[in-house]
Amino acid sequence: MCAIEKQYHRFWRMMEDAEVLKGENVGFRAICRRLHCSPADLDEVLESELGTGGDEVVAVYFGNGRIFY
Repeated sequence: MCAIEKQYHRFWRMMEDAEVLKGENVGFRAICRRLHCSPADLDEVLESELGTGGDEVVAVYFGNGRIFY
């Protein structure tokens, strides 16, 4: 498994662990900083896998419809 695939899996584990992000206005770029990965690279994988970018995934996942940077 290549590095970006590992980051992709870590991204979903972090998203599923709502306690890590609970109560924070955290966005895709902030999550990438926590994962120490490139937002552009992870965004590319999300686009490929889901057909949507990281900002949209985070906004929809947390149901707030807002995008934080």
